[in-house]
Amino acid sequence: MKKYKEKSLLIIEHVNNEIGVDVSKYQNNEILGKISDIIMIQNYSIKSIYKPLTVCFLIYVTGFFIFSFGKIGIFVYSIFGLLLCLINGTVFGVIGLLSNLKNDLKLILNSAVELTRNICLDFNQLGTNLQTCKNPTGLILEGVVAAVIIPTLSNKFEKVPFSGVVLMSGSDKVLSLAINEYKKREDKTGIQKFVGNNSEKMLSLAEKMDAYIRDYSNKTDKIINQSFGTILLPLKIMFALAIFSTFLFLLGFIIF
Repeated sequence: MKKYKEKSLLIIEHVNNEIGVDVSKYQNNEILGKISDIIMIQNYSIKSIYKPLTVCFLIYVTGFFIFSFGKIGIFVYSIFGLLLCLINGTVFGVIGLLSNLKNDLKLILNSAVELTRNICLDFNQLGTNLQTCKNPTGLILEGVVAAVIIPTLSNKFEKVPFSGVVLMSGSDKVLSLAINEYKKREDKTGIQKFVGNNSEKMLSLAEKMDAYIRDYSNKTDKIINQSFGTILLPLKIMFALAIFSTFLFLLGFIIF
């Protein structure tokens, strides 16, 4: 978990240097409490993985009573059957674990977007550093995630044995994908063109930022689903291949 906290500090420093906004000062107890309430540790306990593993292991043990083995057959089934049992159970467990995480990350990303909106509404503090910044609101969102979201998730998930590492890695990847998508959409709006030195243009910038962020907030469910689809696809392919291999493996014992 330490590497995620170190990465967050670098991002916070980068945001401060780029646009002069210290997002870490928005790390108040109310926001942290709201995010902590969303993440329910019991949903991510080791049960999420050991339940499918237990089911797969029981099926594996049952096979010893169903199939007739020769000396070589029982050796092959014992080794490769157990291996397939572990692969199927673990991959299915991880998919279930990340699926639970998906719903919570939707709420967490919405909280981050709302905090980003509040920072942007206070447009006077943004200063003229925004004139050369390509993604002003994207940088602020990235800073909010680094200063508020990642440390909170890290503190939560380090209490979860075994699966905590998977959860933290999955959260970091999904949030990074969501931020990248945010920046791509921000590029299309041309928000940076509205940055200027006079208050009228800064007001226009703030209004456009607010409109854009509210629009993005309405689409976070779709963006999180797309981000999770990217991460879960290889796991689903792996699970499908493992199931197919298990089917062929058991079919071999039925035929021969």
